[in-house]
Order: sequence, then C-alpha cells, then structure tokens
Amino acid sequence: MAKRFQVDTDKTLTTGLVSYFKLDDVNDFYDGNHLTNYNAVTFEAGKISNSAKFNGSTNYLQRANVLSTAIDNVSMFMWVNIPTTSEKGCFMHNGLDTTGTSNGYALGVGETNYDDLGNKLIGLCDNVAWMVFGTTIGTGWHFVGMIRNAGTWTGYIDGVAAATTFTSTP
Repeated sequence: MAKRFQVDTDKTLTTGLVSYFKLDDVNDFYDGNHLTNYNAVTFEAGKISNSAKFNGSTNYLQRANVLSTAIDNVSMFMWVNIPTTSEKGCFMHNGLDTTGTSNGYALGVGETNYDDLGNKLIGLCDNVAWMVFGTTIGTGWHFVGMIRNAGTWTGYIDGVAAATTFTSTP
C-alpha cells in the first residue's frame, strides 16, 4: 500500500518522523517499526477506521526497541477514548525496552500519576518525575499528546495546551 499523508505545501509533516501507528493493526504505517501484540489486544471500530482496544490491565502493544532516543524536540500524540472520569493507565511509553529498562518518557491518564484513578493528563520522565499537566481530559474521544521543545514539556488535549509545563529531562 502506498504511504499517504496530508502535508502542507512544504511537505514537512514527515521531516524527522520515526513511526506512524494508526493502531488499526500492529503495523507501522510509515516505516517497518511494527508492534507486537501481547495478551490479545483487539481491534474494532474507532474514531477513524479501526482502533486498538485494551483491557486496562494486561494487554499492550510493544516494539522490540525504543522508537527514539531523542530527549528534546520530540512529540507524541494519539486519539484516546476515555469511558469515565475515573481511569488510570499509560497511553504510550517511549523508552521501556524488552529488558524492563525505563529511560524515556510516557503519557497517560490518572490523578497524580497514571497508576492511580483520575482524569488528568499525566506525563512521565522515567526515573525522574511525574508531570501532572493539571488539565482534566473528560470522557469520550480526545486527541491528546505532549511535546518537549527547547527543554520544556507541554501537554495538549484537543489542540489546547495545558497551563502547567515542566522542564524535567528523561
């Protein structure tokens, strides 16, 4: 299948792109960095096409290696469906390898971290700091993410930057 992206006139969308996971299956749409399905993640109707459905406790998708070792000028964004205002868990983690070594960054939902129930957008710099962006996500489908630009992390919900930023380094 041909790679298709909607790009601006300068065609900059793919500049520096490492991977693009639509999560309608385990394949990397941009490159060959495919995921492995652990404990039966299912794929069903989502916001756009199909989407991965996780059971909230034991199933996950993982790459054999980290996506990127960059620690600045990085971003991660995704569509998530939050069923209630009392949820917990990690949406995406870059830096956890198959040996269990954590040295990267992650994004999820919780109250003070993504291991406790809540509805706030939570970032993590492994072994350094939890980053509570201070903004509740709400319920239903939302486009969430975080960017580290020039040393500062900023969380986003539906294109709006969270008021709280952080300067933790992974």
